[in-house]
Amino acid sequence: PVLLVFYLGHGCLHCLDQLNALAPVAGAFQSAGIDILAISADSPEALQKTQAQAKAGGGFPFPLVADPAREVFRQYRVFDGFENLPLHGVFLVDGAGLVRWQDISFE
Repeated sequence: PVLLVFYLGHGCLHCLDQLNALAPVAGAFQSAGIDILAISADSPEALQKTQAQAKAGGGFPFPLVADPAREVFRQYRVFDGFENLPLHGVFLVDGAGLVRWQDISFE
């Protein structure tokens, strides 16, 4: 299982709050057998700017990956095609690849 966290990028304060809230409990998720993967709308180079904003220092304890073309955002429907903007989204995907829980919104 994996917790997918779609975030807008290093300039989104809400996103940074969310990632920083997940960081201290990442070990508990790992103990429960759940990986965390954060997917950014930023470029690969901008991921370092996000890592630098981790409250614990040294970056986040889970991988951050870039999707600047927003292909994965679109696949998970975390994208507003009318406004042409990525959205915030969190998905809990089980080991068989089924989405068991999701939250998609502008905030």
